[in-house]
Amino acid sequence: NMAGLEFPLSNVRPAVETVKQVKQQLRFQHDCQSCVVKLCLTKEQVMEMQDDYLMMDYDLNQEVSLVLVDSLVANPLVRLLFEDAENKLYESVSGLSGSVDHPEDVQFVNTMGRTGVNITNRGCLILPKTVQLGEEWTISVWTLAPIDVADHT
Repeated sequence: NMAGLEFPLSNVRPAVETVKQVKQQLRFQHDCQSCVVKLCLTKEQVMEMQDDYLMMDYDLNQEVSLVLVDSLVANPLVRLLFEDAENKLYESVSGLSGSVDHPEDVQFVNTMGRTGVNITNRGCLILPKTVQLGEEWTISVWTLAPIDVADHT
């Protein structure tokens, strides 16, 4: 349980690092790759810091709160966030990177700070490790828009 602990950041460069980069650094430094991290400013009200902003865009003299969720899913086997520009196929549970078959049919997207992939035709993401599913399992995905089933049947 990480509740109530302090999470100091070393070597933060507010003039060049975005909120997203600092959150990634927090996850890495504290071995919580599958955690959901939010940084918030608390003065008169709580305001979440936006991923694409530089740290210096915020008044860092205010108290900065860390909101941390260990995992949205208990014991995830795979988690693809698609948020590292240099290593988009990084899988955070294994700490390894996957690959792509037919890369011309896989497009990495960033829409309003949400990162993901648009897979068409023969595009295929290949996980870095084989995943053994148990008797019960769940696949969760986020979409940017409703899927028009009529276009895909």
